Amino acid sequence: MSNCYKKLFKNSRDIKFEDSRRARVNLGIELRIDETYVVETNQRLAVYRKIAEADNEESLAEVMAEVRDRYGSLHSSVERLVEYARIRISADQLGIDAIDREGGPFLVVCFRTDAVLDPEQLVKFVGATESATLSPEGVVRVNLDGAEHR
Repeated sequence: MSNCYKKLFKNSRDIKFEDSRRARVNLGIELRIDETYVVETNQRLAVYRKIAEADNEESLAEVMAEVRDRYGSLHSSVERLVEYARIRISADQLGIDAIDREGGPFLVVCFRTDAVLDPEQLVKFVGATESATLSPEGVVRVNLDGAEHR
């Protein structure tokens, strides 16, 4: 084992890892920050990183204020990215493992076993939404083309 590898391994043991179970959100929408709004690639990457690291509404608001201060009014591309982050933050808080926009009009929501969602409310939602189904594993599938409340 090389000295470099040993040093990296020793250092990695000292790092405290946070719970990395963050909701995965894939809605199939464009999330690139417009290059005319944040011209420099490194600065654009820093904005992406800060938005991705936000784990609550307050930290997201701080990032938005910083971006406004530096670049002016939020560009629609940044607003879309912030809304995406809000969805992820809410999903994290509800114990959602993944939200995925499958090919076509289907949205699939998978819950973690420790989800804080009231099962009765979930069943009520599925019952009130004509195009929603709930699997025994707790996966909700909604056809967005026909998502009407009953």
